[in-house]
Amino acid sequence: MIISALSNEDAFIIFETLNSRGKDLKASDIIKNHLMSISGNQISEANEKWQMMSPQAV
Repeated sequence: MIISALSNEDAFIIFETLNSRGKDLKASDIIKNHLMSISGNQISEANEKWQMMSPQAV
């Protein structure tokens, strides 16, 4: 399913809200979502660093 959001902040809020309604999110999912939401215009760099720290992240 694809959901559009007006801003990255809205997208992260929607992600966490929708995913908390079904299967529980792992702590790492919640942490990643928060870090990406505060990374601002450096989201690509934050994601690259997350990938280096978390080999199980996809």
